[in-house]
This record gives sequence, structure tokens and C-alpha cells, in this order.
Amino acid sequence: MHMNLCGNKPGHDLNSHLPATGYKVFEPQSLLRWPSSPFGSEAKIQDQCWNETFLSKEQVEFYKENGFVKFGDVFTNEEFDRFDKEYTYLFENKLNTFGNQLESKWLGKEMEELANNKPTTVKSIHNLQFHSGVFNDVVNNKNLLDALEDVMDTPNILLHHTKAHLKPPEKGAPYLMHQEKFPLSKATPVSAKRGEVVIFSYLLIHGSYANSSKDRIRRMFLIQLMSADDEPIEDTHRSPGQGTVLRGRNKNRLATMDTRFVH
Repeated sequence: MHMNLCGNKPGHDLNSHLPATGYKVFEPQSLLRWPSSPFGSEAKIQDQCWNETFLSKEQVEFYKENGFVKFGDVFTNEEFDRFDKEYTYLFENKLNTFGNQLESKWLGKEMEELANNKPTTVKSIHNLQFHSGVFNDVVNNKNLLDALEDVMDTPNILLHHTKAHLKPPEKGAPYLMHQEKFPLSKATPVSAKRGEVVIFSYLLIHGSYANSSKDRIRRMFLIQLMSADDEPIEDTHRSPGQGTVLRGRNKNRLATMDTRFVH
């Protein structure tokens, strides 16, 4: 599961990007396409089975039918201002220290064509919770976890990883639709305001436009999550802090001395 958080600033001089199941703070004008609903006729939730925590029954039904849902009122203005300030500080500090080592735009002919063969850039930082406690506060936000519990159908929620993309004005790189190749014309554009959240399934085909605005940085914060019952069939895509329990418990976690250093 992906979750994306939005926060764009006019006139900012940083370089700027979009936020599985996961939760994301979403970048404006990202693209989502649900190949087919895995729920089918089961997308409707029976009234007698619905116990609302944060999202309405209609919002959860929309997620099950379309693979994503957008909503607000997760963070207070004070909380988001604090998050915004720390995000800005982190990118300024790391860009000054590491410069182009933060470059993460995709390469290849298709990417060049999507960017109209113009030079583009996007800077990224992964696992932000290891850089600042503010981002630990974000992933442990009660409203956010309530919303995730609504769509994930489990009280046992684990972190996989976090990352942030920053797309500068006029040259912020696009991202191709992935994990498969689908035409953009059949995708649903999703715009989000500052502080809004988009949750979408990792099965959802997704991508993002280039940032062609003259003076606005496009910023994204992504959180990828999983159910504690979702045991991986392959040991792949390991991330620092993977498996951190954000809510509930992980009954499948090994507790032997032989596995004490396994993350």
C-alpha cells in the first residue's frame, strides 16, 4: 500500500516529486489506473459490517472499487506546518551536502519522450524517519493509521519504507506509469491540495506528470505499508526499519537468537 502527502511551495529554490497498500501524501497531477477491481461485487460494504474509524463507508467502497482514495483533515495546521518546515530543512541540508547524489530520475528513451526531450531532474531521500523524529510522528499519526486500518481491513499495520521526491519548477522529471505500461489517456488524473492524503494499492498502475509550472516546487512524501499477515514469498526490496509495527502487533515475527539481527 502507498500513501502520498502533498505540500507544494511557490518561489522555493529547492529541486522537487509524487507519494502502496501504502499511504502517500500525493503530488498534484499524478496518474492512477486500476486495471480491474480485485473485489468485484464485493466492493459494497454491508451496513451491519461497517465500523467506521476515520473514513466513511462510501470512501472505503470507493477505494475498493477504484484502488485509491483521497481525503484531508488528517493533520492539524500546526502539525503540517511542522512537517513542512522539517521537509524543507532536510532537503536543503542534504542537497548542500550530497548535491546530485540525490538525483533519482528514471533514464531511457520513454522517459525522454515523456519529458519532451527536455532536461529534467528529481531529487529523492529515502527512509526519512532515520533523518528526523518529525517523520516518525507522521507515520504514527493516529488519524492516518485509523484511515489505513479502514482500507487495509486489519489493525496490524507494518511500515515498509518511506521516501520523498522533490521536483523543481519547469524541469521536474515525470515518472512513467508503472508497474506496467498503460496509455496515459486512460488514466485518472488526481490533484491534491496541501496536506491532503492519497492512499492507493500497490497493484494500482501509477505515474506522474513532469512539473511544468513556472514557480512552484512539487513535493511528495510516500509511506509504503503492509499488513502483518502479509508474509513475503521472496526476500527482496529490503529497507531499513522494514517491519516496524505502527499499529497492533506482528504475531509472525521471529524471536530466536539466530534471527535477532534480521530486519
